[in-house]
Amino acid sequence: MRVRRASTRQIGGLLAASAVIATAMVVGAAPAFAAVPNAPTIGTANAGPGTGQVIVAFTPATTGSAATSFTATAYIGTTATTLTATCTTSPCIVSGLTVGQAYKFAVVATNGSGNSASSAKSNSVTAELGQNITFVNPGNQAFGTSPALTATSDGTSGQPIVFSSSTPAVCTVTTGGQLTFVTTGTCIINADQAGTATVLPAPRVTQTFTVTPATTAITVTSSPATSVVGQPVTFTATLSPVPPGQLQWAVNGVNVGSSVTLTSGVATYTFTPTTPLPAGSQIVAANYLGDANHAAASGQVTQTVAKAATTTAVQVTGDTLSASVAVVAPGAGTPTGTVSFVVSGVTVGSAPLGSNGLATFTSTGVGNHGVTATYSGDSSFLTSSGNRAPINPTVVTHVTSNTPKTRFGWYRSPVSVSFTCTANTAPLVSGCPATQTLSRNAGQQSVVETVTATDGGSTTVSVTGINIDRIAPRLTVRRHGITLSCRGVDGLSGIASCVIHRHTHTRNGVRTVRWTAVARDRAGNVTIKRGRFGYLV
Repeated sequence: MRVRRASTRQIGGLLAASAVIATAMVVGAAPAFAAVPNAPTIGTANAGPGTGQVIVAFTPATTGSAATSFTATAYIGTTATTLTATCTTSPCIVSGLTVGQAYKFAVVATNGSGNSASSAKSNSVTAELGQNITFVNPGNQAFGTSPALTATSDGTSGQPIVFSSSTPAVCTVTTGGQLTFVTTGTCIINADQAGTATVLPAPRVTQTFTVTPATTAITVTSSPATSVVGQPVTFTATLSPVPPGQLQWAVNGVNVGSSVTLTSGVATYTFTPTTPLPAGSQIVAANYLGDANHAAASGQVTQTVAKAATTTAVQVTGDTLSASVAVVAPGAGTPTGTVSFVVSGVTVGSAPLGSNGLATFTSTGVGNHGVTATYSGDSSFLTSSGNRAPINPTVVTHVTSNTPKTRFGWYRSPVSVSFTCTANTAPLVSGCPATQTLSRNAGQQSVVETVTATDGGSTTVSVTGINIDRIAPRLTVRRHGITLSCRGVDGLSGIASCVIHRHTHTRNGVRTVRWTAVARDRAGNVTIKRGRFGYLV
C-alpha cells in the first residue's frame, strides 16, 4: 500500500484553521482577559467645596479598556499620603486634608483587570476652610405678601449671605434682601456667601416654592342700612388687600349692571328710583372677578327693604269720586292696585289705579256725604286712606303693664293696650276696640286697630315695638381659687348686668366667703344664686 505524504500547503491550511478556532475561543472568553485601562489625563485641582477638601478634575483615557472607577491620591511634594477619594466620573473630591497644607494629586483608573498607570501630578493647591449655608424654604406664599428670607452659615468668613432670584419674572430680591413678588408662578431663590483668602465661598443653596394668588377679603356696606321701595341706596365694596381688576354686583344671585373697575380697592353701586330694590330681604353681593395674581372672592350684605308709605287724597266733583295716591318720600315709584270708595259708611265701588296715580269712580247721590277712599296697596307700597269732609274718629292708645318698661325698652309682665275713641262727625260703626293684652315672650310685637265711623271716617292706630320678656336669665357662677366669676345668659332681651356680692368672715384662721350672684336681663327679670366657701389664711 502506498502512503501519500501531505503537502506543506495542506499542513499550513490545517494550522490556519486551528488558529481561527483558537482565536474564536479567545474572543468568546475576552472578559476574563481584558486589559487594564490606560492612565487618565490629570486636570486642574481646586480647593473646595468644604473644609479640607480639594476637587480633582481629570479626563479618562479614550483608548484601551474602559475604567469602572478612578482613585485620586494626595501628595505632599513627591510623597503619596493615605488621603484618597474614589469616583466613577470626574471630578473626585478628596477630603480630610490639612487646612493650609499644599498638595498635588494623581489619578489612577481601575477595571476588573487591575489599575492603570498613574496620571501626571496636578497643580499644587492648598486646602482651605469651607462654609455651608442653611437656607430655610419659605414655603408657598400668597402674592402681595413680603416674607422674610432666612439663612445661616456655619463658616467663619464673616461674609454676608446674599439672596438672588433665578426667576425675576416671578419674584425679585432687593439689595436689602427683601423678597418681592412680581406675579404668581414658581419662584427660585439662591443663597450665596463669598469667601476670603482663607475661606472658600459657600456652595450655592437654592429653594423653590410657589407664589399663589392672593386671597382677598370683601366688606360690603349699604347706606342707608335699611330702606323703603324706591329710596336710593348706595352699596360700597371694600377689598383688602387692595387688588386691581373688575367687580360684578348681583342681587339675589342675579347680576345687575356691568362689571366695574375697582378704584383703590373700592367699588360702589347705587339703586335709584328707576332701578329700585324690591320689598323684602335682598342679598346684595359684590363678586370680585380676580386676575392672575388675585383669587376671585365674594362679599355680601342683606338689605331689608320695606314697602313705601303712601297717601291718598280724595276729591268729589258732582257724582265723580277721585282718589290720588302718592308715594311718601324717601320712597318712590308708581303704585298699582285698586281704590275702594265708601260714601257715608257704605262701600259704593272701586276703581283701578292708573299710571298717573289717579283712580276715579262715578256714584250718584253723593251730595255732601262723607267720602273715604282706601288704596289697597301692592307688593311695593303700603295701603292708605283719604277722606273728604268727615273728621275721622280720634283714637288714643294707652299702653300699661304691672311693671314699668325698662330703659332698654322691655317689659317683664303682660302688656295691655287700651283705646279711647272720639266719634267726631259720625257714630262709630263697631264702637271703640276692646283692650288687648299681650303676654307672649317676644320682641317687636304690635297691635293694630281700625276704628270706622258711619260717614266713612276711619282711623287706624298701631302700637309697635312692644318687647316682652318674662323669663329670668340663666346664671352661672364659677370659682377659680378664691376668685368668683358671674355669667348671665338671656336669649331674648339680653343681659343687662351680672354681679357678685361677697361677705367675708375670718375665724380661727379660716376665712369664710358668703356670696350672692345676681343676673338681671334687660327686661328686669332677676336670677339670684347664693353660696359659700372657705379657705385658710
